Amino acid sequence: MFIQLFLVCFLVFAQNANATPVGGYVPINDKEMIFSYSPSTMELQRYQDSLYYFQTIFKGTFFQAMQFCKFHGMELVSIESKDENDFLHEALSKFLTAGDYLFWSSGIKVEPDNRWEWMGTGKPISYFNWLAGQPGNTATERYLELRHLNANREIVYNDQVVTQANYAICEVSIPKTINL
Repeated sequence: MFIQLFLVCFLVFAQNANATPVGGYVPINDKEMIFSYSPSTMELQRYQDSLYYFQTIFKGTFFQAMQFCKFHGMELVSIESKDENDFLHEALSKFLTAGDYLFWSSGIKVEPDNRWEWMGTGKPISYFNWLAGQPGNTATERYLELRHLNANREIVYNDQVVTQANYAICEVSIPKTINL
């Protein structure tokens, strides 16, 4: 298994040694999907000026998921609009098998006024798609979990405790370049 993974990574690297970086990531295919190695081979999805990484191998607490994304030079996802939420649902639907999946986002409830903010951007959360009956508003449910529910055909939000083991959706902005 290790030898196969090594050979795939080597071939990807060798075929794209002269590729132009996009936001620190090296694209292999400039269509819908962008593949990269940074630091490992990762399949990324592009929406507007962001790249997203979905995975269902590692499950961790909120802070472990944040560390996982940072290791890959990314942040936990910050969803700014219904369009972005819908994009993520569609992209995840193609990626995931049947069933429901729980992911961490960068959303946190900030004290003392209990407002929700994206840690990844520092912006207040302006779009919510709460699961029915949520937020539960308990003192310990301060982290925003994304639930990809096949039956609902959407991503819904749930406030969750920090110790819940979830997958991560990572995001990185593609920097804009300017000529001086």
